Amino acid sequence: MSRRWHLVGAFDRFNYGDLLFPHLVERSLERLGVAVELRCWSTRAADLSAHGGKVCGSLRQLQASEARSGDAVVVAGGEVLAARWTGTLRGLVSPRPSLALGLARRVLGAATTDFLARQWLHGRTPQPWLLGPEDVGGAMVAYNAVGAQGVTSLPPALARPAQERLAQARHLAVRDRGSREALESWGLAPALAPDSAALVAELFPRGWLEEQLSPPTTDLLQRRGEGFLVFQTGRFPLRRRLSTVADQLRQLVDATGRPLVLLPLGLASAHEDPHALAQLAATLGSAAELAPVRTIWDQMAILAAAGLYAGTSLHGALTATAFEVPVVGVGSRVSKLEAFLEDWYLGAGPESRSPACAPPEDLCPAALDALEEAEEVRIGRSRRLAKAAWEQARALAAALGA
Repeated sequence: MSRRWHLVGAFDRFNYGDLLFPHLVERSLERLGVAVELRCWSTRAADLSAHGGKVCGSLRQLQASEARSGDAVVVAGGEVLAARWTGTLRGLVSPRPSLALGLARRVLGAATTDFLARQWLHGRTPQPWLLGPEDVGGAMVAYNAVGAQGVTSLPPALARPAQERLAQARHLAVRDRGSREALESWGLAPALAPDSAALVAELFPRGWLEEQLSPPTTDLLQRRGEGFLVFQTGRFPLRRRLSTVADQLRQLVDATGRPLVLLPLGLASAHEDPHALAQLAATLGSAAELAPVRTIWDQMAILAAAGLYAGTSLHGALTATAFEVPVVGVGSRVSKLEAFLEDWYLGAGPESRSPACAPPEDLCPAALDALEEAEEVRIGRSRRLAKAAWEQARALAAALGA
């Protein structure tokens, strides 16, 4: 049995889901009675513990000397299998350099900017999060309910080594049917399991969350109580839709009489929720309150206390679902969220509503429809997802000899 697990992921940026993954693995192993030493690694060494994250070393260090035969390397989650070096670097720099990298990719081509980004980040593999035993000192490698959307669009120079590495995985689980079908077209046989965030309500109960809150979030929850509306979006989904979304949210507040909280979940470049929601808050005025979150526990507690979550975040929807809060996906071309809604949200019973993401102009009626869903349907959905996520956690541990 491997006694040392190296968790790998994007733990070096403040995005809710990315910082949550190592906690999910750690808590689920504790619940299963699996005793291992856990270490965290990301593109670069970082300490986001002030935001609820884990201290992590760099992948370069892991690959150079830390991993060895007998260890386990677990890619902890996320949309990682098609990720490339350019996009990874863009998520680590401020918005203007990120935009410059995007423009450079258009002019120079993705292969060139990938090469430059890989050199900048001291990458040792063709893609950031695709690892084989040969990359990590002969350690076993496993993939924990990850996303693989886009892998079939990888150029041959990346697709071949990706297939070779994934074929050597001791455990390979993906979180949506599209990802599974993509890998099956490569001759692989991944398991299908929900994202591990389906376990948040069981692993981080509300009483525990209340003890972790920053003072501003404690104040917000005391003032707003239970059942308020939560809306989230990023900078790019809101672009050219600000007035439409604001109008729909005003209608929703008027129709329900509930307070509205704007909750940023993705703070890194390419998400930039605070920028988008600050614009929205300025437009809505007294009709909305921008949540002053400091940690992922602030974010989770606000979602747990909500009466509705509407937004573009996969992990916002997963957390709300786990805490039995109605969910409305918003926007178009939010493929990760759409995949979750289509594959996992539907099917809790005959009264389950349509899971399709609502276009911004239909946000209010979609939200009112979600609020009408029977409580027993939401409870059943939460339990069904948690059961499937526990099955995946046990399979991961068993595959690594735990």
